[in-house]
Amino acid sequence: MTEMEYSSPEEVDVVIVGAGISGLVLARLLAYSDLAVVVLGQRYSVPRNGSFAGLVSRDDLRTLAVEPIDPIPVREIVSIDVNAGWHSDARSYPDGDLFAVTHDDLLGALRQGCREHNVPVLPDRTVTELLWKRGIVSGVRVAPGRQEIRSRLVVLADESDPRLAETPGLRPDWPPNRLMHVGKERF
Repeated sequence: MTEMEYSSPEEVDVVIVGAGISGLVLARLLAYSDLAVVVLGQRYSVPRNGSFAGLVSRDDLRTLAVEPIDPIPVREIVSIDVNAGWHSDARSYPDGDLFAVTHDDLLGALRQGCREHNVPVLPDRTVTELLWKRGIVSGVRVAPGRQEIRSRLVVLADESDPRLAETPGLRPDWPPNRLMHVGKERF
């Protein structure tokens, strides 16, 4: 099933708002269940230009069943504070169990894993409203088209300020000039 074939879901078990690392990891883990899951990507993507998502252990990669294209083995880690003039002793990883992985590479591997398990990742969707039923979130309304997706659970994995979750409804289309690094609202 491709994203194009899955363009109009009406009801699923879990809606994940955010197709970044957090949202895709959750989707990938839920892919092993019998739950119907859909991931909604944002309209404005933040280019990472090859920045590193972080350090990933071999066990993490095995758990997610993903293989990044070009992981860089990490042999040791040292913490350095240039301003304070100190550093920690090096911590070694001689067995090659820790890797530095670029953001785009990890996202690509996670998206591929979602495709292989028929978890649709729908790009260019902006959540404009949370749908409520008896005081509980029961789905989302998305643009374009004011499409409603009903669900038993809505997960906000969109790297936005957590205070957004406290307010009924979301602001539609958070334009890039209102965002700080990695999609956080300026207050």
